[in-house]
Amino acid sequence: MRLILFVLCVILSFTVQADDGCSVSASSLNFGVYNPESASPDDSSANIVLTCDEIERVKVALNQGQSHSYSPRTMVGPHQNQLNYNIYYRSFRRVWGNGASGTRKVSTKVRRKGKTLTMLGRIPVGQNDLSAGQYHDAITVEVDY
Repeated sequence: MRLILFVLCVILSFTVQADDGCSVSASSLNFGVYNPESASPDDSSANIVLTCDEIERVKVALNQGQSHSYSPRTMVGPHQNQLNYNIYYRSFRRVWGNGASGTRKVSTKVRRKGKTLTMLGRIPVGQNDLSAGQYHDAITVEVDY
């Protein structure tokens, strides 16, 4: 058995306050150590937290990151190796994106106490031809209301 250390992180940590009383913050989607010989996908989760002074109906979109594709998103590592992954909401069936190319925006109501949306991250199995090291991507969260 070959053990290769991959440290994987999708950078999302931030907080933004809009002029009209809404704010959004997100935590990093950290996959930890990836085992390319595992028979199971590597799953992780992170949260986006929305708060508004008034009750608002919002739509939350995620961009493609540095891969410029939703099918799949990729993290970049040593020697520009690319590790496929994706981000989902509620189940691993439909990609969380901007509503294009079969992806979905998440629509929800935000109350004063706030709303937490959980991002589900998944790295599929069978990605064996990669160099060990740190892999990363940067995703933009867009909130429309």
